[in-house]
Amino acid sequence: AKLVRELGFDQMPKTGWIPTIVPGAPAGWAELNRRFGTKPLKELFAPAITSARDGVPVQVNLQPQWEKDSKRILAAMEQNPAPHVWQVFLKEDGAPYRSGDIFRWEEYAQTLEELAATNCESYYRGALMEKIVAFSRETGGYFSEEDFRNYHPEWVEPISTDYKGYRVWEIPPNGHGITVLMALYAGAAGLPRDLPQDFGVHQAGLCRHKDLCGRSQVHEDPGGGPAQRGVRRQAARSHHRQGDSAGSG
Repeated sequence: AKLVRELGFDQMPKTGWIPTIVPGAPAGWAELNRRFGTKPLKELFAPAITSARDGVPVQVNLQPQWEKDSKRILAAMEQNPAPHVWQVFLKEDGAPYRSGDIFRWEEYAQTLEELAATNCESYYRGALMEKIVAFSRETGGYFSEEDFRNYHPEWVEPISTDYKGYRVWEIPPNGHGITVLMALYAGAAGLPRDLPQDFGVHQAGLCRHKDLCGRSQVHEDPGGGPAQRGVRRQAARSHHRQGDSAGSG
C-alpha cells in the first residue's frame, strides 16, 4: 500500500506491474489432474497446443475487445519502441485481428508444451519462471524467484445457494462466483411466477447489475474466515430489498 501511494496512486491501478500477482492457473491444472485426472497433461494439452500453433479464427464477439486492447498496445509501443511482447496480438501492419482472421501464437504453443512436459513445475520452479522474473526485472516489475517457488494452490470450501430447486456451487472469493450467487439469491426471493417475460428479463438484469456494483462490499480476501458466508447471505437479502424499490421505478 505504501508503494502504491508513493507512486502517486490513491487506489490500486488496473494495469501495469503493481496489480500483477503470481498466476495460479497452471498449478491449479496440475493439482486438479493429480487428484482427479485420468490422462497425462501432454494428452490434455494437445488440442490447445495444436490450436495455438495452427491457428484459430477470431470469434465475432471478441472483435470489439480486440480493437479496444489494440489501442492500448499501440500506445505502449509508442512509449517504448523496443520489440514488444504484445506485438503478437497485432497484424504486421499494426491493425487488430478481426472476426474470421486466423490467429496463431507459436510462443504460446511452446509454453504449453513446456507446461505439459514438466507437469507445470517449470512455471514456478523452472525455465518459465526464470523468464518471467527476468522480464519483470527488465521492465520495472516486482517479481522474484521466491514469489513463484513459494506458490502452491489451495483446496477451498465451495459456496452455494438454492435456485428454483437446484443447488448452485461457486468458488469463494477471491474468485467472482459470489456475484453469481448473490444475483441468483436475489432473483429467486419471492418473485411471482406469472410476471410478463420482459419484466423477468428486466429483473434479472437489475439483479446482475446491482450485484456487480455491490460485490466489493463482500468480495474480500479468502482468509476472511467463517463469517464470510453470513455476510454474503445478508448482502444478498439487502440487494433484493434494493431491487424491489429500484424495480418499481
